[in-house]
Amino acid sequence: MAWMTKTTFVKGASTEALASACEALLADRELAKDSTGILGVPPPVRLSPQRDGWVAVNGLGAWLADPLAAAMRLSREGTSALSCELIGNSLRLRFAQYVAGEERHRLQSPKDLPWDALAEHGGPMPRYEDVEEKAFRTLRTLGVPTTLLGIGLNPLGAGEP
Repeated sequence: MAWMTKTTFVKGASTEALASACEALLADRELAKDSTGILGVPPPVRLSPQRDGWVAVNGLGAWLADPLAAAMRLSREGTSALSCELIGNSLRLRFAQYVAGEERHRLQSPKDLPWDALAEHGGPMPRYEDVEEKAFRTLRTLGVPTTLLGIGLNPLGAGEP
């Protein structure tokens, strides 16, 4: 099963402060994702319990056009925020670290294919990395507890949580 996630991990912020910050993000119409042609309402935004100072925020990607902008703003609530967008079945990863609203680190794999590219890639076949392992190792290296990494992921064939 491929690991597919758009999760923001925030360190050093209270769950209450993050909930308020998420409400402000969702109320900002400039950040909203275009929902033209979408039937129904996206799933709710969920905040995990705090573990070792970290909180996982799931669901913002369904509501907001730019998860990186959301992570940048949420980094102001604590000491840092990590945005992890992983599409395991397409071998794509976009990861960014923010501290106090400033980008400190960004990973993108593959590097030569724009993240939002919908067109077929031209030229030689890109060399793909194991993006799932890269995401896991990067998150663990930065201190995100393993217990938070699986939040929001459903095993193949699982019913509603």
